[in-house]
Parts: sequence; C-alpha cells; structure tokens
Amino acid sequence: MKKSGIEITRHACLYETEPAYVTEQPLFLNSAIRGVTKLGPHELLSTLKKIEKELGRTKGIRYGPRPIDLDILFYGKYRINSEIVTVPHERIFERPFVMAPLVDLLGSAIDGDTVLRWHYFSKNGRFESWEKLGGEALIGKDGLRSVLPVNNQLWDWSKRTSVMGILNLTPDSFSVGGKFVSVGSAISRVKTMISEGVDIIELGAHSTRPMATKISVEEELDRLIPVLEKILKLSEIEGKLQPIDTFY
Repeated sequence: MKKSGIEITRHACLYETEPAYVTEQPLFLNSAIRGVTKLGPHELLSTLKKIEKELGRTKGIRYGPRPIDLDILFYGKYRINSEIVTVPHERIFERPFVMAPLVDLLGSAIDGDTVLRWHYFSKNGRFESWEKLGGEALIGKDGLRSVLPVNNQLWDWSKRTSVMGILNLTPDSFSVGGKFVSVGSAISRVKTMISEGVDIIELGAHSTRPMATKISVEEELDRLIPVLEKILKLSEIEGKLQPIDTFY
C-alpha cells in the first residue's frame, strides 16, 4: 500500500465470514483500514485494482471466490457518483461483514469533521445502522467470527476470554525484577502459569519501567533466547501462544 501512495493509519479487526450472494464457496476474511493518500478517487481505484491483480485476482463470477477484493468505502468528506466509482460504497449498510470492521475503525467517538460526515452519509448514523443489523451480538456467531492469524491458522478469540500470563526476564521490571532471570526459575514460573490455566505467555526481556536503561538487541536476545528455547521444548506449551514484548 505504502509503495502505491497509500499510508495506512488504522487497522480494524479481522473477521471470518460466510460468503454473501454466492454462497457455495469457502469462508471469507474481511477487514478494513483507514488511510491517507494524495491519489484522486479514480486514481485510487485504479491503484487498488492493480494491487488486486498483483496478488492474483482474475476475472471470475461476480461475488464468487477471489484471493482479494479491495473496495473504497469512503473518500474523505465526499460523495462520488461516476460510471466507475460510487462513494460511499452502495452496499455498506446491508453487510455486517463490512460494518463490523468499519465500526472498529470509528471507535466510540467522532474524531473530526471527516468522520462526522461519514455518519451523516447514513440516515441513522453508523452506530445505529450497525445496531439495526444486530451489532456486537453478531460477533462470535458462525457467520461473523473475530479471528487472528497465528501459526498458519486462524485463532477465534471471540469464543471466550483468553488469559495471558507475563514472564519478565529483566532484572529491573516494575514488580518482579530479578525474580526470573535464571532459566530454571523462568521455566518453573511458566509451568505454574500453565497449570493455572493461561492461554498466552508473554515474554519480556527489556524493562518498560520509566527511566530504565535501554539495552541493545544483543543483550535482550541473550536474556530471551535461552528461556524461549526451553519453553518450546515443554510438552505443556502445545496450544499456547508466546508473544514477545520488545522495543525492537
């Protein structure tokens, strides 16, 4: 996107959704981004079509299977009606798979004249239009699941609340600085967290405490790698996520 003159400023969540209109096809992944560009609306559409082609999209059945489909939902404060561009997108309000990520982007507040105009484009405003479709109650159902790509699969985190444990490998963290700096103590703590039911174990090897000394990449890796290698060998770790909290 950036190479094409589009700077992304905000991402929505990712949703796995049932196909609309042509239903005999695999599930879709839907999301939305907010961005800025100097491209005019017609230039922007041409650029998006070029990106689609580069990513393998070819002509096929309308609403049928495709590797990617990029649409312009809004373009600043403007309404646009031409032979090739209609903005706002004409089917926004009938599509929960569009409205869900759009509401993610908008948040709960109106942050400027442009977003205010987006609400005015709808008879009832974006949030009320979303509620009329079913709103948050739709998320987690078979047709609209909030997912996250992890380890070559989609993690459905809308089913239940996941619990995360934090393992600080630093000598100077807020609460447990120095407590788990040895590999043995760190692994013991990991096993305890797993027995207590955590789904995610976040590892941190660089303190975020105010005024903490910034360390090099090499020093952070020296703290992190020995512990991580041992964790990955634990049979109990299967199915658990291990994100790394780092400045780098």
